[in-house]
Amino acid sequence: MAPPDRNGNLPFVDRLLSAMIAGAPVGGDKRGLKSAALKICHQRQYLSVDCSDLSLAALAEILEQTRKPSCADFFAALPKGNPR
Repeated sequence: MAPPDRNGNLPFVDRLLSAMIAGAPVGGDKRGLKSAALKICHQRQYLSVDCSDLSLAALAEILEQTRKPSCADFFAALPKGNPR
């Protein structure tokens, strides 16, 4: 997770992922959690994990990886297009 800003607030994507992680044990599909995704329209960012018993943990790891300089530079260079 990203560190809080100077006001103590986490970025929206981190708050959303935290809520997904907190809610997973108390509800959802009776077959279990096998996939997870985040789509943040203002940044046109989409992250997804499919067919994993640890999909939320994997999604959190992918989010962390996207914040590393090598990935951040790659995502910054992608065309943004129009959100749909």
